[in-house]
Amino acid sequence: MEEEEEEKEKKEEEEEEEKKKKKKKKKKKKKKKKKKKKKKKKKEEEEEEEKEKKEKKKKKKKKKKKKKKKKEEEEEEEEEEEEEEKKKKEEEDEEEEKKKMKKKKKKKKKKKKKKKKKKKKKKKKKKKKKKKKKKKKKKRRRRKKRKNKKEEEEEERENKKKEEEEEKKKEEEEEEREKEEREEEEEEEEEEEKKKKKKKKKKKKEEEEEEEERRRRRRRRRRRRRRKRRRRRRRRRRRRRRRWRRRRRRR
Repeated sequence: MEEEEEEKEKKEEEEEEEKKKKKKKKKKKKKKKKKKKKKKKKKEEEEEEEKEKKEKKKKKKKKKKKKKKKKEEEEEEEEEEEEEEKKKKEEEDEEEEKKKMKKKKKKKKKKKKKKKKKKKKKKKKKKKKKKKKKKKKKKRRRRKKRKNKKEEEEEERENKKKEEEEEKKKEEEEEEREKEEREEEEEEEEEEEKKKKKKKKKKKKEEEEEEEERRRRRRRRRRRRRRKRRRRRRRRRRRRRRRWRRRRRRR
């Protein structure tokens, strides 16, 4: 009986011990669970914080990009305006030059006309003088005829010869004058033509230079864009690698 009692007591003690162990184990498990939960929560918070930071960064970047784009557009617009202004100025200069040339031509024409008029007047005067002279001569001839026909004829011949020579001389002078005028006109026209050519050449050169400048600007813009793209790609790759590494570490 006593043995039984002892056995029973022993059994109870063991059971008690077992209970205690179980309780302790349960407590430990609970604690572990709590710790795990806490850790998880912390991790989630950190991830949330990281996410927010990234979002913030992204927004900031977007804003910066937008600003940059706007600036580039403004610069482009400004350049176009400058080009337009330049073109306009060139056209105005050209118009001014045309007007000047027209004025010059008009003046020249006027001068020529005046000269022609003067020439005509001179010719008329000459003709009149000639007529008068002829008349005079006729009278003289008649008088001489009365005196001496032979003498008069001789004189007449001489006079006629002289007159013809004089006439010839005058005609030659007239021709020489006309020739000089023609040459003068031709020279002026040639000079005008040269100026036009020179101007045209200059304009062409300026246009080519402008074209070259535009090309250079375009190249610069392209280069800038390429660099930007490359940078973006690199950043993206880095981010991906970082994410991948983080994921691996978490695993």
